[in-house]
Amino acid sequence: MPTPLEAVVTKYLAAKSPAKGTRKVYQTTLKKCKEWGGEFPIESLGRAEIRDFLDWVYDRAVAQAETNPGRTVNKAREHLRAVLSWA
Repeated sequence: MPTPLEAVVTKYLAAKSPAKGTRKVYQTTLKKCKEWGGEFPIESLGRAEIRDFLDWVYDRAVAQAETNPGRTVNKAREHLRAVLSWA
């Protein structure tokens, strides 16, 4: 049975009880995942898919003229790694 990323993030945040700001940033990363490709199970995430997502996050940050697109990508990578290794 496939496990959606949103469910894993929700359970991760409930288990860790992070600060409100941290929860908001994780939800932003989840929102970006939905914009990139919709709902997908964590079992189907491989290195290529994660790399494609991070490239998309970088390109999106550049297109929106964010001040530091590299930091945006690093935060998304950090969030995905934390959630996936916890799962």
